[in-house]
Amino acid sequence: MVPIVKQVVKVRMLPTEVEAAALEATLRACNAAASWLSAAMRADKVRCKHDVQKRFYVELKQRFGLSAQPAIRMIGKVAEAYASLRANIAAGNHGPPGSEGRNKVSAKPIEFRGDAAQPFDARYLSWQIPDTVGGREATVSF
Repeated sequence: MVPIVKQVVKVRMLPTEVEAAALEATLRACNAAASWLSAAMRADKVRCKHDVQKRFYVELKQRFGLSAQPAIRMIGKVAEAYASLRANIAAGNHGPPGSEGRNKVSAKPIEFRGDAAQPFDARYLSWQIPDTVGGREATVSF
């Protein structure tokens, strides 16, 4: 069996104004979806990523116009944020039980800024590399 090697490449994006606007709109939609999902998870007391996906995947896609990969990554992002919060609370990083800090973070759903980072991977992008460039530059479409 031949081993599969993935190569991680740092890419500098130089979008046109239209592409930059589309990227920003996508980022804001993803973070609005994350905040909505966070509140819905808290309201329904759903924690497990698999259960969140079963319960909210279709609604998340329809409500925010997300395609499959961003919706799945959004579910993972929010589930991981809650797992991290639970671990920090359990470790006492927000104070002892009953403290003001601990009560504050426990009392409301996690919110995501509109410009917060969004995980991307190869499945989000299509690479269109012209033959004349020799692979040094790439046009990326979203």
